[in-house]
Amino acid sequence: MEIPTLVKLHQDLGEKGLSILAVSTDKSAKMLKEFVERRELPYTVLHDSKNEASKSYSVKGIPRTFLINKEGIVVKSWLGWSGKEEEAEIRKELVKLLR
Repeated sequence: MEIPTLVKLHQDLGEKGLSILAVSTDKSAKMLKEFVERRELPYTVLHDSKNEASKSYSVKGIPRTFLINKEGIVVKSWLGWSGKEEEAEIRKELVKLLR
């Protein structure tokens, strides 16, 4: 449900320095590749079938969204997806970081 928002954020803010990196914990790399191609995702999607990234970031549920600044520090995170409210909050935080 959050993918359309991520695509739009990429389109709107990619030239201003936003990088979106998605991490999938699906077991099948083939199915993930097909999904990414079918959805025509314009951002990078990593395959993490061993849940290494999830463990590193203490992910307990999905979707989980992290806002990471240019220094690599997590400045905010969201669990789940609350739609327009979350999109507005993410945009607000991104505007601050991309100045």
